[in-house]
Formats: sequence, C-alpha cells, structure tokens
Amino acid sequence: MADFKELSRLLEEILEQGPAGCGCAVARNGEILFEEYHGVKDLESGEPITADSVYRQYSTTKVAVCTGAMMLLERGKFLLNDPIYEYFPEWKDTMVAQPEEDGSYRVRPAKRPILIRDCFSMAMGIGYGGTDYTHQAAEKVRAQLRANVGEYTLQQEIKATAMAAA
Repeated sequence: MADFKELSRLLEEILEQGPAGCGCAVARNGEILFEEYHGVKDLESGEPITADSVYRQYSTTKVAVCTGAMMLLERGKFLLNDPIYEYFPEWKDTMVAQPEEDGSYRVRPAKRPILIRDCFSMAMGIGYGGTDYTHQAAEKVRAQLRANVGEYTLQQEIKATAMAAA
C-alpha cells in the first residue's frame, strides 16, 4: 500500500489557504486506498467534514463532464464540429439575443448552429446566472419548470430552454 503522508499534508495546506473543509478519497479497482477529511462543513456549528458531507461543485463539474466527453470523442462517438442539434433536436433553430444601443435586446436567428466544441469553451451562449438577457431567460425557464413540474431533470431543462429560445 502506498504512503499517503504527502496527500494528508496537502489537504492540511489546502485548509490553510481558504476553504473551511476538504476531503479526498483514492480508489483503485474498487478498493479504497486512502480516505481523509479535514476541517468543518459548517463554520457556525463547527461540524466536521465526513464521508457523507455534501459539496457544492458549481463549475468544477465541467472537469468531470469534459473528461467523460473527451473519452467518448476518442471512441469516435461524436466530432467536435457536430452541431448539438444532432443530439438535442430542440436546438436546431437557435436564436441569439443581440444587445441594442438603448440597452434592450433584439432576438434573431443564430448565424450558425451551436457546435459541440462551443460546449467545451463555454461559448454556447446559454446563461445560468447573472443579469444579462440570456441569464434572465434561463432563470425564467427554471422558475417555470419549478412551478409546473417541481423537481425536474436536466433533459427537461434542456428542452424547455431550447423551446424558450426558439
């Protein structure tokens, strides 16, 4: 079994630089070789991080998704220049919001379809937070889904967002 003292020290250093807590697990062939948790999951209560702690990943999910997608690319399942509508037909007739000088927006057909490569570079033009037109439109779609469906799936959000953008 490997010596994970350096990894333990790294986790301690991470705590010194910012987050209240962190954890790490290393597994190989289904066997957990190392598992440690450091710090707290709640500053107010001082409750320690455990294996059951929930982490908000936000944009770090892109690393896992892109890694999996690149594995599929290597296997020939898609090409980076494929339009996403080949996989999500709802996105065939993409519209874009073009800002006007007076601060309003004009919605017009896109000059080209969204390509898979756009998804990797965060250049799809689909907002998920903020104050501009696309962010506001995306939040409106999510609010409508919550009101009409309650808990909804990613597939439902993709379809609803595409229909709102059409």
